[in-house]
Amino acid sequence: MELNKNKLEYWDGILSRVSNYEEGADAIVPDTYPDIGRIVCARGMMSVKDAAPQKDRMLISGAVKTAVLYLPEGESELRRLDIPLTFAHIEECRGIHEDTCCFARCALAGVEAVAVNSRKISITARMVFDLSAYQQTCVSLTESIERGDPSIETQCETREITLIDQLSVNDFTVLEDAQLPDADDLDLLYTTCEFRPTECRAMNGKAVVRGDAVVTGMGLQLDGELRTFEQTTNFMQVFPCEGLEEGAPVSARLAANGMDCRMEPGGVLSFSVSATALLCAEKEHTLSTVADLYSTTHELQVSTRDIALQEHKTVGRLGAECTRDIALGEAVSHLIQSSSVMTGSPSVSEGRISVPVTCQGLYHNEEGAIHSFSKPLTLDFNAEANRCEQCRVQVASAVCGKDGVTLRTRLEGDNIQGERVELRDITEIAMGEPLPPAREGVTLTLRYIDDEEALWDVARGCRTTVAAIRGANGLDENELTVSGRMLLIPMGD
Repeated sequence: MELNKNKLEYWDGILSRVSNYEEGADAIVPDTYPDIGRIVCARGMMSVKDAAPQKDRMLISGAVKTAVLYLPEGESELRRLDIPLTFAHIEECRGIHEDTCCFARCALAGVEAVAVNSRKISITARMVFDLSAYQQTCVSLTESIERGDPSIETQCETREITLIDQLSVNDFTVLEDAQLPDADDLDLLYTTCEFRPTECRAMNGKAVVRGDAVVTGMGLQLDGELRTFEQTTNFMQVFPCEGLEEGAPVSARLAANGMDCRMEPGGVLSFSVSATALLCAEKEHTLSTVADLYSTTHELQVSTRDIALQEHKTVGRLGAECTRDIALGEAVSHLIQSSSVMTGSPSVSEGRISVPVTCQGLYHNEEGAIHSFSKPLTLDFNAEANRCEQCRVQVASAVCGKDGVTLRTRLEGDNIQGERVELRDITEIAMGEPLPPAREGVTLTLRYIDDEEALWDVARGCRTTVAAIRGANGLDENELTVSGRMLLIPMGD
């Protein structure tokens, strides 16, 4: 018997994970610098050099430029010490090889600096990697059987499933010169960039991505005060996507890999952001498979295999807020800077999304002294979702209090609908030994169906056909089940 096959090509997700990694180093205070009295804070700028697939693993490498602010003994003027770090993180994942499509969105969850003594600093950078890997896959599914023998009955089923049809990774750059008022002599400590896409549209063979590149940072002024800033730049990028049809569902994941940022004369902030875009096009497929089969006259020898398909369908954007108190053990008079970084994968339950994060910030206490904080938390957002991807958590606002601060955080991401679809695929069929007659000399029998039963199960159990039962009882083609009635059941061929 000939099996009619349908070839299905798609991109299968083999890695979706948020990993944490730490890199540390010790540094000696240069001879020209005064002794350390108290470390105020440490911040850093992260740049990713490579996110490359290797055999059964993914390698992410780059550097972190850290800046440590400290108060010398007996002084009130902040001093800056720059300490560079390099990192190479290996993420193990079976199935990754050189042709795997990999994407990494990396963030710095915090930098911790500890004074070993007055002339030595131990520094640790805590990094977070939101990693994805996809493998191009092709499977052949049996959708029907060329029946050479009329005694064979097949039951087919059809289902709709949305899969990732196309993937491509594209590099791009965002350039801008932005005016910062009264910032002629600002000494930049760190800058970061976050992409917030607002539109991703498919054209014929292209994808258009629009959004905002939000650059935030902090600098040290000549008067010794810390200053934060935020600059939003609109961007538009057109990426080639061979075969992409007009209006097809397509989404973009964006990651900033590194920044070149400096202050120009006249208070101009000049920056260049190197970035990567992962374009994902989805396609709805109609799958027809053979769910069951039997012969009314012979045994059938059927070989099968199990196939699992992970559905991936973007159904909209998520947005939710929650408020959380951060206890600091002292009154906060002014919050200089605050941020939140997602440090683990979101977990979704009924009406709630739980996200592990690290909240960090700088503040003035009632005496005017600057202190920093870093708190690992789990934030709970009230939101309906199937699965949440491309998530980010940001601090929307903050209120200072007697015992700490209250942060209002906002969660944004893609709402992904997708169940794991388990299929049994028929790979081979052979006719076996003849079956003995169901009832010798009987061509028609009566059977009362009490509880609801599928016509297919009745026909299979009696070694007849659904068509024969329908014809003998005047049943409509749409009637798939029967209950509470007597059936005439033809026996034999």
